[in-house]
Amino acid sequence: MKRYDCLKIIVQHLTNDLIIANVGGPRREWRDLTSHPILPIAALGLCSSVGLGLALALPHRRVLVLDGDGSILLNLSHFATAGVHPAGNLIHIVFDNGHYESSGAYPTNTLSGKVVLAQVALACGIPRAVQVNTIEDFASAYEAALGGQGPVVIVAKVEVNPAFPKGVPDPQPSMDPIEYAIQFARHIEKTEGIRVRKAPRDVFPQLRW
Repeated sequence: MKRYDCLKIIVQHLTNDLIIANVGGPRREWRDLTSHPILPIAALGLCSSVGLGLALALPHRRVLVLDGDGSILLNLSHFATAGVHPAGNLIHIVFDNGHYESSGAYPTNTLSGKVVLAQVALACGIPRAVQVNTIEDFASAYEAALGGQGPVVIVAKVEVNPAFPKGVPDPQPSMDPIEYAIQFARHIEKTEGIRVRKAPRDVFPQLRW
């Protein structure tokens, strides 16, 4: 199945969800489908940790993490943290195509078939983790995740996007990470009625501005 088709299903069910994503393919395809705010994390492996922190900080908001196999392999300890500190409002989608797609489509260890990420999540105490191989199964798993208690991990076995040819890295995003972060912070401030960003004078009051 294609990641793009999975994202279309997610977009159909959007409410006031907070979306954390990898900076590569999921970010590009998400922007093609919807203007719903998204925070792409440029540091490989950390979107899962950022998503968990956000879910714990705002337990009344559903948080959706759009991750990849290369990313979660770099931060497998996230599963242990999420198992010990569960967030009932967290849905973690891992798009597993067996490759580091956006950095040149080189293979990851999941391509071997020996590394089963859903089983790793379960072994770390994640109460609900499943691997799906068809778009129909993805739709069913995602709808079940929406109606139940998290954290939930859905590992979607997807194809490598041909838009990312082997050996050719993903081009830089049109908007830099700081702009994405500011827009996302403004979205939370607007929808939560809280202040997220602080002016420099509030952070360093001892300095003369």
